[in-house]
Amino acid sequence: MPYKEVSLATKMDVVKDCFSGEKVTHIAQKYNVSRESVYTWKDAALEAMENALQSYQTNQANLLKNKLKNMEEKYQKLSDDYKRLTQKTQLSVSSTQSNEIRPTRCPDCSGNHIIKNGSYETQKGINQRFRCRDCNKRIFIVKKNSN
Repeated sequence: MPYKEVSLATKMDVVKDCFSGEKVTHIAQKYNVSRESVYTWKDAALEAMENALQSYQTNQANLLKNKLKNMEEKYQKLSDDYKRLTQKTQLSVSSTQSNEIRPTRCPDCSGNHIIKNGSYETQKGINQRFRCRDCNKRIFIVKKNSN
């Protein structure tokens, strides 16, 4: 018996009926096709859906990886800018004493009446403590490495 051509629409109807839970024998009789053809089309449809979903997941994963990479680059740039700016903000070299690092403004109230307020000792040496006369906030100078 020669092979009869089955249209794409008929094949899709067969697969839909399979997925809806109809028995394969009933589907084969309804569309006048062999049971083997029904199983072949069903397996091909499942494989195509699996490939489509995997490629969708791969595309989504690639998009998320690219977003993450961009965000990491932005974070690194902001982190570098922050490190650079924290070295400069509120610290200046005073002309009264040689090489003394002293805040020029209060970090809380932006007042410029900063006075010395004792010192404290660390493993690296003695560090000066300061106080804002406007808000009475204590200011500690931490010398950071340039690394």
